[in-house]
Amino acid sequence: MYDIEIEPRSKPVNYSAEELLLCICECMAESLPDNWHSAYMEATIEGNDIDSRFRFFRSGSDEEQRFVPDNSIAPMNAAMELQSLMQRQGSDWRRIRVTIFGDGRFEYDTE
Repeated sequence: MYDIEIEPRSKPVNYSAEELLLCICECMAESLPDNWHSAYMEATIEGNDIDSRFRFFRSGSDEEQRFVPDNSIAPMNAAMELQSLMQRQGSDWRRIRVTIFGDGRFEYDTE
């Protein structure tokens, strides 16, 4: 788990929700081993604090494995920006889970 404090948001969000989700997905995908099947980032955001974790599954295995993306700050910043964008659109959530799959699909859910 990572527990870091990010500077308060001072600039308006300039990215769409899709662009922010793709940033999260791409940052995870480029750091995974060749034989991965699925991976996820789960983040809880409280104000300017974010607590996140990254996990993946290898093909043919049910065992969850920890990993750290080469650039772990970008997906965490993207998650915070996504929350800010969605709050302005009327969606209020504190937790997000973004899952990517080896075939190129992704999904997300929020609470």
